Amino acid sequence: MIVLPGTTVDGAAQVAETLRRKVHEMEMKHPSGELVTISLGFASTIPGRSAAPTELIRAADQALYQAKQDGRNRAKQAGVLTLVQNTPKD
Repeated sequence: MIVLPGTTVDGAAQVAETLRRKVHEMEMKHPSGELVTISLGFASTIPGRSAAPTELIRAADQALYQAKQDGRNRAKQAGVLTLVQNTPKD
């Protein structure tokens, strides 16, 4: 996990893609002979006072698994998050 405070979702996407590309360019080989790659999931939000940080982590984790399902060696953004507790309407 990498925490990037004050970073926009575009900035997070750029960091994720740079990491993915750098690992790919290293051309490391797995003992099986396959090229080592990474997949990444990322999420961004502006939290509220009642926000649960675990929700942001969960969203990034779901994006990671989606990246793997989509074919690996890629970065995937989580859906839009609002970590603000819903307040009842009067």
